[in-house]
Amino acid sequence: MLVSGDDKGVVQVCDLATGNPVGASFIGHTCPVRALAVGMLEGPHRTAVISGDDQGVVRVIDLATGSPVGAPFTVGNPPVRAVAIAVSNGRPTAITGNDKGEFEMCDLATGYQLEIDGTIPFPNIFVGAVAIGEHAGRPIAVTSDHNGVVRVRDPVTGARVGAPPAGGTRSMTAVTVGMVEGRSAVIGGDDEGVVRIWDLATGVAASNPLVGHTDEIRAVSVGALNGHSVVVSGSRDCTVRVWDAATGECRQVIRLGVTISSVTKPLNNLVAIGHSSGVTTLRF
Repeated sequence: MLVSGDDKGVVQVCDLATGNPVGASFIGHTCPVRALAVGMLEGPHRTAVISGDDQGVVRVIDLATGSPVGAPFTVGNPPVRAVAIAVSNGRPTAITGNDKGEFEMCDLATGYQLEIDGTIPFPNIFVGAVAIGEHAGRPIAVTSDHNGVVRVRDPVTGARVGAPPAGGTRSMTAVTVGMVEGRSAVIGGDDEGVVRIWDLATGVAASNPLVGHTDEIRAVSVGALNGHSVVVSGSRDCTVRVWDAATGECRQVIRLGVTISSVTKPLNNLVAIGHSSGVTTLRF
């Protein structure tokens, strides 16, 4: 399954292998959709799509029925740049993040905004990349500013998670979190086209810098292809690169001729690439 959002505010679910639409489009946003995620709701096998847009509006749709889950809500400080569905105190919760490193939470059952115990201070710093992931069964927020500083925090309490990643000095333009060789890792790409992998627990580089792109990194993901941990990166140089996450070796270069905007986590040896002309699915 592939979920995509466009500049007209339309969200569409497609079959990842064929690219064919699955069901009708979800219409409701009135401006570009900038963040998407899939998560589980209360009840057996209830899967939902959460989407956020430039005006700060967040919508949640039950994938099985196509019906909204609660009413749309608007975050206090748009635009929305990252979204996730997590469980907080036993209840399904929407988590959103903006380009200032600020996070908000909303109870999906009641629609009420939830108070966050802590704050993540970013005084006068523009956050160039933000992502929401999971570590040890809890949501984590990863941000990077234009000074190359990467922070990993609990979005609920504001507490630091793991050790601060070290070694990057360039402006980070894409970040994500995932598993590399059985350990949680942070992956970031910078404005010069370099990708880095850090061990989440220690903050130490897990490999040499991944060098090969010739322009800004627009998207990174981490997963497994053919049983091996890989990082997938997309760049303004119109290429997608697949890297061996353990050795840092570039395993494959795909030249698409269009600027890359997103790359999905590898699934069943398939990766979907979002770009300025649409979506391309690659099979490895």
